[in-house]
Amino acid sequence: LKVEPVLWAQISGISFFALTVFFSWKAAYKIFKSIIPTLLANLLLITNYTMICYATGGLETMMQTFFLTLIIYLYLKIVSDEELEIKKVLILISLISSFAILTRLDSIIPFSILYIFILFRLFKDNRKAEYYFFLFIPVVVITGFWFTWKLYYYGNLLPNSYYIKLGEGLLFNVSGIKYIFRFFHWYMLWPFILIGLIVHLFFKKKIDGNLIPIILIIIIWIFYIYYAGGDFMEFRFFVPIIPILIIVISFLIYNAVSEFSKPVKVILVTISFIILIFSSFLHSKNFTGITEDNYLDSVEALSTFYGYYPENNWDRIGKILKNELGSEELLKGLK
Repeated sequence: LKVEPVLWAQISGISFFALTVFFSWKAAYKIFKSIIPTLLANLLLITNYTMICYATGGLETMMQTFFLTLIIYLYLKIVSDEELEIKKVLILISLISSFAILTRLDSIIPFSILYIFILFRLFKDNRKAEYYFFLFIPVVVITGFWFTWKLYYYGNLLPNSYYIKLGEGLLFNVSGIKYIFRFFHWYMLWPFILIGLIVHLFFKKKIDGNLIPIILIIIIWIFYIYYAGGDFMEFRFFVPIIPILIIVISFLIYNAVSEFSKPVKVILVTISFIILIFSSFLHSKNFTGITEDNYLDSVEALSTFYGYYPENNWDRIGKILKNELGSEELLKGLK
């Protein structure tokens, strides 16, 4: 298409980021049913350093995140909107699931969980067989053709990275544990999750039933990250669940302070969100290299290729290769 690739990556990435923020807002509002907690949840999302960085990371990460956030929102619409034209939404969910799986195969994990809850809803509402067809036919046909082609062309359904990273099936994965610990510690998320869970368990606070599939997706995705051993690129594997993780954490914060008077509640919520936003800022300033154990590379290190391209002028390597390899005729001959 003769579109400059870096510019295209930036425009498409920012577009998917904006769409993710928009549907995260709509999903959060379905949960909170109030503007203020929805606004604060989205504020945490757009100030999350990792989230912002991968908006222009040039990979498929933000597109996968958008697909997952959109389907979460559509699921919440199904369970909360009685006037919904559910057939159209089921077809849309099936198509988006297909696109997400084609984008990254591990999208099967969260969508399988959501499909179970959608099926339960359809069964509970005594829906006819056609509704189940609308939910399954697009995703089965699209991914079915793709899987058939993959098996014919490659001989395997799963990508090489699966056999390299997950083939051994380690029960105790040190790199995975470190990856998860660093994310929750560096962003100071664990104290708010811990306090929120303690308050819920001891005071039996009510958890919105619509959050159950979202919480399950987060838990199972974290187990997947552990099993995969994390990733060398700064918290890239966490990005797809950051929008829904922030919604759950915001819910836990509001749930924990719900019994306090309004002034105290405002103070506690404000302090909580300031701490979380400031933790993101500190992380962006403190982690600019590589961890001592070489497990994790910062966005700063990745974006400058470990200091070799401090001016971000990555086309230098292309020009050098062009000069070394010679003319276009020679390149054609090599092909």
